[in-house]
Amino acid sequence: MEQDQLQTYEEGTAFKPGHTVDVIPALDRINSRLNAADQEALAQVRRNNDTRVKNAEKAGQDLIALSKMSKTLTDFLVERQKGINEDEKAEGVIEGYNDYQSGKLDTQPLEEGLATAKQQDVVAQDVSSEVLGDSGENYEAAASIGRATTWREVGRRQGAAMAAVAGYDSFIDEQLNGMQFNSSAVCRS
Repeated sequence: MEQDQLQTYEEGTAFKPGHTVDVIPALDRINSRLNAADQEALAQVRRNNDTRVKNAEKAGQDLIALSKMSKTLTDFLVERQKGINEDEKAEGVIEGYNDYQSGKLDTQPLEEGLATAKQQDVVAQDVSSEVLGDSGENYEAAASIGRATTWREVGRRQGAAMAAVAGYDSFIDEQLNGMQFNSSAVCRS
């Protein structure tokens, strides 16, 4: 047999070793599908990130709205409590006034103080007269004693009490400013 010819078992069939299979188009299709899948995965990651950003913005807006609502509620409750405090204060003023009018107010210490003041005034007048002397030579000392009488002190205290009553509302507001009342029985500053 010759080297150039191959033996075949069927007539008309021959081996053609010069023919090769072209795999490039198949590889191109595979690479194209892989690239498309990578691009779709990347696009999905971007969409997910955009959704996360939008969700975070929405959550931030929700927190801002919640904060505003909380502040509004707190302001409402503070104003409500101020109204309750004013009502309780007004009730206390009415009770005190009614106690005074009906004679239930304990004025015994005041009455005892006034009786003592009357006795001390008599003594102060006597001392002032003795210090003054017959010819008035110690007028300055006697005048000082006269100005320091108990009645003058009672008048001074009465004036202070009247001023305190007149300024009580602003005084109590100043004293209670910034205090938190957790109940009607407990006050904390």
